[in-house]
Amino acid sequence: MKKLLIFLLLILLIFNCTSITFASVQSFNDGKALGAKDLAEFGQYRTGEYIIKHLQSINSSYLNNEKDVQDFINGYYEGYGINRPGTSGDIYSAKDMGASIGRTEGRIQAESDFQNDKAANSENGIRSKEELIREHNLYRLPSTSRDEFYYAYVDSFKNSYITRYTELLKDSSGVFPNTNSQTLAQSLGRLYGGAAAEDDYSKNLTSKWDRNLPSYTTLASQHNLGKLTASEQRAFYNLFKDEYKKSYESRYMQLLQGEIIGGSEGDAGSLGSAKGAELATENAKKAKEYGNPPNNIIPLSDSEILAKYGMSNVKLTYQRSFLLAFKDAYRKIYDQVYINTKTLTPEEIREREKEDQLSKLTEYEKAIQEKAPAWYSKGESSGTTEGEIAGKKDADEGLKKDWRRKRPSDSTIISKYGLDKAGYNETRAFLLGYDKGFEKAYESAFLDKITDQTNAPRDKGAGDGQSAGETYGAIRARADFQAGKNQDNSIKISDSEIISRYNLSKTDADYREGFLEGFKSAYKESYDSEFTAAMSEDATTKMSQGEAAGQIAGTELGQKDATADMMKGQAYDPEKNKPTESFLIKRYNLDKQNTVYKEDFIRAAMEAYVIAYDDTYKGMSIEETDNKTISEMIELAGGTITTDDGRMTVEIPGGVFYDRTLMSIETLNSSYLTNYGFVEASKPYKVSILNPNGNYDDTRKITISFEYYGKPKNNIGETEAGLPGNAFNAGVYKLEGNQWKYIDSKIVGDTVVVEVNPSTLTNDGNIFALILDKSHVYLHDIRGHWAKDEVNAMIRRGVITGYPDQSFKPDRPITRGEFLVLLSRHYNWNLSSTMGYGTRFTDHANFGFYATYVDYGASNGYIIGYPDGEFKAHRNISYREIDWIMQRITGNPSFTWQTYAKMMVNEKGVRSMSYSNMNGKITRAEFAYMVYMMDRWKY
Repeated sequence: MKKLLIFLLLILLIFNCTSITFASVQSFNDGKALGAKDLAEFGQYRTGEYIIKHLQSINSSYLNNEKDVQDFINGYYEGYGINRPGTSGDIYSAKDMGASIGRTEGRIQAESDFQNDKAANSENGIRSKEELIREHNLYRLPSTSRDEFYYAYVDSFKNSYITRYTELLKDSSGVFPNTNSQTLAQSLGRLYGGAAAEDDYSKNLTSKWDRNLPSYTTLASQHNLGKLTASEQRAFYNLFKDEYKKSYESRYMQLLQGEIIGGSEGDAGSLGSAKGAELATENAKKAKEYGNPPNNIIPLSDSEILAKYGMSNVKLTYQRSFLLAFKDAYRKIYDQVYINTKTLTPEEIREREKEDQLSKLTEYEKAIQEKAPAWYSKGESSGTTEGEIAGKKDADEGLKKDWRRKRPSDSTIISKYGLDKAGYNETRAFLLGYDKGFEKAYESAFLDKITDQTNAPRDKGAGDGQSAGETYGAIRARADFQAGKNQDNSIKISDSEIISRYNLSKTDADYREGFLEGFKSAYKESYDSEFTAAMSEDATTKMSQGEAAGQIAGTELGQKDATADMMKGQAYDPEKNKPTESFLIKRYNLDKQNTVYKEDFIRAAMEAYVIAYDDTYKGMSIEETDNKTISEMIELAGGTITTDDGRMTVEIPGGVFYDRTLMSIETLNSSYLTNYGFVEASKPYKVSILNPNGNYDDTRKITISFEYYGKPKNNIGETEAGLPGNAFNAGVYKLEGNQWKYIDSKIVGDTVVVEVNPSTLTNDGNIFALILDKSHVYLHDIRGHWAKDEVNAMIRRGVITGYPDQSFKPDRPITRGEFLVLLSRHYNWNLSSTMGYGTRFTDHANFGFYATYVDYGASNGYIIGYPDGEFKAHRNISYREIDWIMQRITGNPSFTWQTYAKMMVNEKGVRSMSYSNMNGKITRAEFAYMVYMMDRWKY
């Protein structure tokens, strides 16, 4: 009987032109009547909110059933007629309309699929845009509104489908039965995986199936899986992940190849190939005609290609298919047309590779290589072998290309190849050779493995690089000719300088490589063309008065700005203060000159500015980098090393290291500080060690001292006994990740001194700096307190703060909410990632300022609240509660406050109240001490 009823219901669904169920006919018709009435009286659409208010005003029984409400709304739109969009006021938008229709049809399709034992697929039944526009008479809407309508329809259809199909899988108790959990896991995996692929593709992200893989906890919360057993949970999640991965990879590949249902992207591929071949043939013939070397880099950016061939306003997926086919055809046809490239002999190839290699080495590296060439060759051979293996492995595993990540540490290489018995020069030569061989082999092997990946970022970079190279080459050629120099199109700007100048450091690696290739190619061509043009006329004698005056003005401004940037430690950026036309006109009274003079002056001044800035900044950079790194061998008895400027000294006591150890100090650019908004009291210094056997005595401390002549803060007497060193607003900071962390600093005479653990100094280097913190306030009530040093360190690190009266109140307890606030600062929690779990606590309305922090803690499973369902954010937190929360945060079930209580007794002579009662309340000073000691191993 049940199957018969279901069959009859499906028959009604098929023949009901309004797409509603039999049970909802009355609510639909009532809504239709109201829509027809509003059409006659108002002539405007009404929002869903308006319709709900209308139902409330008549006390309709439909409000008791969500489905009846939705059918009433759909009937309203039917009765009104989707053909007269309004323009303002309480109007029903095209987006709302699409969402409403999608919700209804998605639910109905889910019910049909379930009753017919079909696996869940949220794309089943999605209708084409053309069909919906025709059915709902949307032709009068603008194209953008029709797009909004359809996007909302598709999104709502899928969400409604998933929700309804999930509900149907549940039994009468609202829990998924064991018999259906496998079906649900596979269905959800397909739905979630396909949606994730579409989202990644729309954001131009590379294919990575587990990038946004939801956790089992998330699935359990969203789909009420709480009653599954542990073994059922594992089975459920394994099935989900398998289906998720297959769905993601299949959908992403469909999108990449343009195989999208309902579209005409296949036509785009054919058209793209034809247009690409056309442009390639034209450019290859021009290159041969003018004697230019072959260069199959496309001379247009993606946006220029789309604009040139009328593709700017078509669907994004259609554009992608067109561009992929266009670029592939362009390269192939270009190479076929331009076939007379010169073939190099093996000797020429080796010579060119050698020149490329040497050009990338610094003068120091060249010297090391020349001192031990055999060792360099050995290192290069070893690096080549291991680099090839690492490159292939990373590509196979779908990891990001990064040879430095896979390159073993110096100590590992030294141990593996027995370099601990070699001399210093031999070791350095081996390591340099290893790096070169490893990098080259890694890059080559990696790229060979991923040749099927799209070259879009690289091509975009090549196009942008060509534009920049043409401009820079022309400027350089003009400057060389006017200075009386011979024609020389060699690029005198390094890759790193190009990257810095055009802000490429944060761009995609493929884009950056394409930019460099395009820049270099276009630079030489542009330089030669401009220099030849200058030679064809006597540019020096025909220079107008405006050009001559503009060159002088631009040169002066460029030199001044470059000098200022270099002295302030600012990054190389000639565009930052480049003079504008309005500035030049006002500064040099150009309004009083004729138009020709003014235009020549402005053009020459801007060109001269860039050249002068470039020459001045690079010249000062070379001077600054002289003697930038110093190195000394530290013997077993210890030693001292001081920077060339005398501003920083490192003292190593005897017995710290068990073997001769090489220590180096590199003086860094001040931008390491200015980028973080600090005031520098010294240059940043990078301290590195090369410890052959890796052993050390961490009970002994290494002392680092900075020269400093500052005075204590005015609110503390300079001669007052017991003046703490950190009452000064200068302190030593260490760069940890992307944050500067304060180290407990002391004033000793005219120096600021810190002690660090030997284990924290590595061959990769640690960066230290003396920083002036003008906002630092020394809190008066911690002077003489047992935790004054730890409190000050946590204040300087931004974890805790004082009160407005410049007190800290160290012995005051902290609340449960305040504890989460302090932890969020210590761990740098991303509070935007909360999921609303805080509302599960019955007292969430009382959280106030703590609400976001409680939500984060609950969302991540750090807090669970009390048995009565409350969290009690304003209650003082106990030592025992600290244990429970910190065990979850650190992932260490053995974490206990008593560990730090024992440290307090041993190091401070202070006995915590926790010895008497673990239900006692932790104080602000004890919290500062705990988090300070948790991180002490880093310093």
